[in-house]
Amino acid sequence: MLMAVVVLNFSLALFGLYAAGWVWRLGRGLRQVADTLTRAERQTYRTLQGAPVAIAQGQTHIEQLRQQLQQVGPQVQRLRQAIALVSLAQSRWFGGWGFGTRRRAKAKAAPKQARQSQSYRGRGKSRD
Repeated sequence: MLMAVVVLNFSLALFGLYAAGWVWRLGRGLRQVADTLTRAERQTYRTLQGAPVAIAQGQTHIEQLRQQLQQVGPQVQRLRQAIALVSLAQSRWFGGWGFGTRRRAKAKAAPKQARQSQSYRGRGKSRD
């Protein structure tokens, strides 16, 4: 009976040591994960620390640009209408007189004698 108690006690001790080693390894792994997450959190904080101010400034600048666009929009529309009107007037007034349009110059016809001599080149015959 004493032998059974000693064996059982020894078995429990070995199981306890195994469990302690397993918990120690798990704790070491969790500690490494926690350190990595802490470093990532610090870096993220450093990176995003000024983000709220930058976002607020960006929103302010966008609002200012929208206001400027609303002020400039009608001016741009009037300018486009004026350019279209000038373009229409130019095409109506100057289009009929040949101003502002490019016409292709017709190539001068080569003299008849030169054309004939060119057509016989390379055949071995000569008209002379």
